[in-house]
This record gives sequence, structure tokens and C-alpha cells, in this order.
Amino acid sequence: LFNTSGKTKKIITSLICVALIALIIPISDLTEKICAIPYTEFSTESWNNSTTDNLRQYMIPDLEEKYKIVGMTLEDVYSLIGKGTEETSTDGSHEITYDIGTFGVWHNTYVLEYNENGIVTKTYTRPE
Repeated sequence: LFNTSGKTKKIITSLICVALIALIIPISDLTEKICAIPYTEFSTESWNNSTTDNLRQYMIPDLEEKYKIVGMTLEDVYSLIGKGTEETSTDGSHEITYDIGTFGVWHNTYVLEYNENGIVTKTYTRPE
């Protein structure tokens, strides 16, 4: 290894860098999931806490299990998780969106579609 040419050293160095990056990304994701364990239980306070809003994604299963979001009125949703961003999709459906996850690679949006009567008809998460 020490008696190799400069080109070989560059290739080895590049491979080591790629391997380190390939290891760091999954480790950082795993670390976030481990640290998020206390935030998997939904509460209005935690959801609306600006220091934990990047952990909302871990609360969604508990939120949807405890509260039947589909079928709720917008007023009930607002009192439970606050006002999101209201939008109209290109297909004409009405949506309320909430930012979830860490901004950047792991940023997602929690979407609540609702009808003309203000009743939630569908929920899903989409990557941004």
C-alpha cells in the first residue's frame, strides 16, 4: 500500500471517502430514530413544540390510531394539531399540509385532504 503509485493512492482514498459517506448517512438516520423513540407518542404539545417539529413524522402512526383523522372536521383538526398550510392541488382537491421530518434529505409533508364540507377524506405523507 505504501509503495503504490500516486494514481492508485488517489483511487484508494476516493474509495475510502465513498465508504465513509455510505456509512455515515445510515448511521445518522439510525441515530435520529433512536433519539425519536420518546416522541413516538402523539400529544398536541409535542406536535406544536417548535423544538421537536422535526420529530412529528414519528408521531403520525399514534396520532392516526388514537384519533380518527379521516372523517374529522377542519375545526377539530386545528384544535388537535394546529393550523397547517392550506393549499389547492393541481387536481382541485383541498389540502392542509404540515412539515414533518428533518429539513433536507429527510424532509416530508403530512397531507390531509378534505372535501367542500371541511371533512378530512384522506391522509398521507409525501416527500418534498
